[in-house]
This record gives sequence, structure tokens and C-alpha cells, in this order.
Amino acid sequence: MAESIDTPSLRVLAKVGAVEKVRIAGVPGGYAMVVCYGMSEKVLRVQRGPTRVFKSLDAAARFARGLGFSQCVLDLSDWPKSEPKNKFNEMR
Repeated sequence: MAESIDTPSLRVLAKVGAVEKVRIAGVPGGYAMVVCYGMSEKVLRVQRGPTRVFKSLDAAARFARGLGFSQCVLDLSDWPKSEPKNKFNEMR
């Protein structure tokens, strides 16, 4: 299991410029945020709980931007393969 980090700790790392890369990863149910700093890669979690899952890519991006990050990598390799139903998919 990947190590995790809570929001207050991530804010501190972001403020001092210690975060080298932010990756938004597609996971079942939405998107998770993975941060890389030093030799560590940690998944953002809720306070004393499991992985924080953002319901939308916009929500994850807003959160990252709010922490001061201007770039994120989008990783869809583990995102569920089934396509959600929406008007675009119905037109294909």
C-alpha cells in the first residue's frame, strides 16, 4: 500500500516548495492526488482516513491550484476502462 499524506502536511510542503511533482490519478470513483518530494511518493488522504477521492478532474485541479501548484500530470492508467454514459459517448 502506498504511503499517504494529509492536507495540512501537504500545505506545508507546498509552501516551502518541497513538492517536485503532482500527479492526478484516475481511480474508481474519481481522481486521487499523488505528490512526489525527495525520494517519497505519497497519496493525499482525508484527515486520519483513506485516500481522498475527488469526484471530478476539475475539483482535483482546483484543489491543486489552491495549494499553489501550476502544473499537474494526469495519469489515467488505473482509471476504470468502462466509459461513463454521457451525450458525447452516445453520439459515437
